Amino acid sequence: MIGQGIPFGILLGDLRVYGSSGYRGVENSIRHLDPKTGEWLIEPLPSFLIKPLGIVDWPNGVIDLRGPKF
Repeated sequence: MIGQGIPFGILLGDLRVYGSSGYRGVENSIRHLDPKTGEWLIEPLPSFLIKPLGIVDWPNGVIDLRGPKF
């Protein structure tokens, strides 16, 4: 991903597991589709983790997954 200029690795997981690999949580609200109700939700997701791969700062504001979490 670094070779392709992708600034962040993103995953949904447990920080206790992935924190040692450089992932960290974010405070942004995450927009995602609830597959059970079809409703779009905007809420913090403690399992949303990022790993910086370069020098780009993580953005502020809502992050739009444009689909379900899984």
